Amino acid sequence: MSDVDNARGTLPPDWREKLIAILSGDGITQPPKGLGWRRFLTLYGKSIGWILLVPLSAVGGFAIFVIPLFYFLPEATAASYLDEFGGKVVLVASLIGCWFAYPRLRRVFHAATQIKLGYQPTQVLQKAKHPPVLFLRSFRFDRLSSAMPQWQERLPINANLPTPELNLAQMISRHAPVLAIGKPNEFAPPFGAVRFYVRQDIWQRTIQAIVPLCQFVVWTSGHTDGLRWEIQHLRDTLPPRKLLIWVHANIGNQGKAQRDAEWAQFREAFSDVFPKPLPVDAASTRFIAFEDDWTPIAIPGPGYRPTLWELIASWPKTYGLETLLRKRLEA
Repeated sequence: MSDVDNARGTLPPDWREKLIAILSGDGITQPPKGLGWRRFLTLYGKSIGWILLVPLSAVGGFAIFVIPLFYFLPEATAASYLDEFGGKVVLVASLIGCWFAYPRLRRVFHAATQIKLGYQPTQVLQKAKHPPVLFLRSFRFDRLSSAMPQWQERLPINANLPTPELNLAQMISRHAPVLAIGKPNEFAPPFGAVRFYVRQDIWQRTIQAIVPLCQFVVWTSGHTDGLRWEIQHLRDTLPPRKLLIWVHANIGNQGKAQRDAEWAQFREAFSDVFPKPLPVDAASTRFIAFEDDWTPIAIPGPGYRPTLWELIASWPKTYGLETLLRKRLEA
């Protein structure tokens, strides 16, 4: 690849073969084959609850409509209202059930696809239509990005898997597969990005080799030395439009004051890394993209109003991201 192509971020035509060769090299391992069948069965077993939500919503909505109707009105009057409006009530209640069930089932099927492929990144790359997206973060971040709310973990039906990483990976995977370096010695990779495992002494060299073969990089902010090395390398070698920062201060259950303080601390610590200052407002900045001159773009940004599709199928903390992904990722 020429220096001009590298500056533009042009990918080589043999990106797939090069990536598979890297991931098959010495010091890099993949999750064991066959991992996750128990998770697969559990996942689909729990998803039955979300499939049943639509008819249950129809029955519940009908009951809520009918019981007061016959309790407060004469039978003949109630029967006439039932004939006129009963079908509409069932339809509206069913649509509400679909509104809740659809995005959750999409996450179930995305997670199930990972299990079906055995979490093998080389298999994912073989099937990929477009070059992948690389997800970089501190391993400590996995505790937050892969955790479900505790109250949902206690439910017998919790297959909606509302983890931050899965929501983000499921959105990106509409355009390209998502790869990430896995945490050493983890028994089962979290749902979301497809993991591969790198020996400690070659992780920097591996990132240097993989980044030019990926069409986009998602980097999660934080304070570790490894993260600082990553973002400095990305700043020096990656076209700005191919970088997306996931603001770590907005993941977890911190209050607004804590999030603002954490983000201010990060901005100060990394002020020497970015050519232009990052957005100040953490509340309206879930992600940060960049223009060609490193001008930051806050996503969703102050006063953003989600589209109807985002309200139906997206996670609130990814509002505004789909538009950017459609523009930045190869169609």
